Amino acid sequence: MIPSVLFTSWLKRQRFKTLQKIVAVLLLLSLTVVFWQAQQDLSSGADATDPEAAMAPGYYSHERYHLESHEHDNDDIFVNVQIPRHALADSLAKARQSRLEREQAFLGMQPQEDNDSLTAAEGTMDAVFRLPEDDHGLPPGNGRDKDEKFISYIPHSGFHNQRISMINALMLAEQLNRTLLVPPVILGEPIHWRKHDSLESFHRRQSKARLAAHCKQQQQNASNNHQNDGISAECAASFRYTSLRWDRLFDLSAIKERVRIRYRDEYTKAYLHDQFAIDARNTFYIKDTALYDYRIVQDGSPKMTAPNRKYTRTIPLSDLAARKERLLSFGSLFGHGRVVTIDQKKQIDFFNRQFLFDRNALPGVFDELDRVMGLLGGPQSYIAVHARVGDSIFIRYADEVMGKLWKDLQVYRPVLDAEMEENDNNDHENDNGNDDEGHWQQKVVDKEPEATCYDHKNAPYSQLAPAIDWNTSKVRGDRPLVMYMATDAADPRTDDRLARIFGNFPCIVLLKDVFDFDQSPLASMINPEDGVNYGRFLVPFLDGLIASRAQNFTGSPRSTFSTYIRFMHSVVAP
Repeated sequence: MIPSVLFTSWLKRQRFKTLQKIVAVLLLLSLTVVFWQAQQDLSSGADATDPEAAMAPGYYSHERYHLESHEHDNDDIFVNVQIPRHALADSLAKARQSRLEREQAFLGMQPQEDNDSLTAAEGTMDAVFRLPEDDHGLPPGNGRDKDEKFISYIPHSGFHNQRISMINALMLAEQLNRTLLVPPVILGEPIHWRKHDSLESFHRRQSKARLAAHCKQQQQNASNNHQNDGISAECAASFRYTSLRWDRLFDLSAIKERVRIRYRDEYTKAYLHDQFAIDARNTFYIKDTALYDYRIVQDGSPKMTAPNRKYTRTIPLSDLAARKERLLSFGSLFGHGRVVTIDQKKQIDFFNRQFLFDRNALPGVFDELDRVMGLLGGPQSYIAVHARVGDSIFIRYADEVMGKLWKDLQVYRPVLDAEMEENDNNDHENDNGNDDEGHWQQKVVDKEPEATCYDHKNAPYSQLAPAIDWNTSKVRGDRPLVMYMATDAADPRTDDRLARIFGNFPCIVLLKDVFDFDQSPLASMINPEDGVNYGRFLVPFLDGLIASRAQNFTGSPRSTFSTYIRFMHSVVAP
């Protein structure tokens, strides 16, 4: 009896081990098939006559470019080993497309031209605010012609860094005579720089394609019920940013006349394939491993051989011009001096001027600008400063930044001294025991800014502008020197970093003194694709526009926003 039991137990163990081996073999076979298919996607398009393509399709083998492969071995973000849903969806879509093409070929049919692919993919498109009129001025055709060549880049960081990247990309597209695939501008929560593949992957994960519809409904329900309890965590996160085509902010007509552009509203490889017939086989990747990795320099420029401490390496423009692939795929193109051309000054000046905020694109913002300037006394009737202290490097180097800003503001010392002397004289002449005619600086501190600094409804602009007569160092009009302060400080009047400015300039006006968002046109600026109010992301732009209309402007060092305000001021100042 016992031997029989032992034999039965042994037999069960053998069967279990056999089953384990079968499962392991099946799993190994499945993984082999998956990796083989992935390898086929990478290698099937390599040109046997091109040794570089044979080594790694779509990648430059020369080590001076040290371009990455598709793997993320050295990525600086967490890598989830599960297959992402978007990757699985892309794979299934490609498989279905491949099957349809094979069936059509078997039946003797030509592949159907995907003329309405944008409409067909509407349910899976990112929630980018786009309008039909955006297509005015685009190149003829649908972008799938094999003779049309492109460049692309991946945006990151805040708005002004994205604007600089866009200008660099336009310069590059013009020099290479390629069509620029323009990504949407992202407003709200910024995307930090990552390496090429990681940044592209992050954008794919940030897509609202699967979220927009039900998150819009949640937002509507919450608005109707006046509470946020019904909003899920992922929807709440998606409301912190929104994507627009650049046409929502600027007039791109002059750009479209000079450089070929098409819109890239998605970051999936399937989108590139469906819209432009581009895949890894006809793409050349220029991948960055650091924020300031490469710069592109035109042959003949003195900077080709000049020492450069900012960028790690230099790519000759002629090397890129020689590439035959349909797409040159860059990572970051942010940074001054990223693209260096022989005629650089004229190029940069032209493109910079196309990215001045436009009244036709943003009528509500400019209506609010006109209203605020009317309160302040009109253009040129005040001075302005941009004090950036609220984030990133400006917190770390606050003392240095504020120290430089304070030093630059000493240009107004003669004006303040003249005002002080005049009011001291008035104090002595009227010293009859009545404090009503006391020192004006004390009066301004004690009262709301509106009482003395703005809301001059009856004063003609000609009496208040320009604010300072530099020949006499005197302020025009019967009021103290008015300073408008654009800042990202949460509470500027109690911020210790700004105390020295508030303690010495008697009449400082902030945006919150003269602007009510809920009553402004910005409150009704909605991205219809995701339901997000993008007007709230434009408030800093209004702040900068007001500062740019001052007689004189002083900005924070290292701030791209200050640089932009200074540029706007140089264009609009007489």
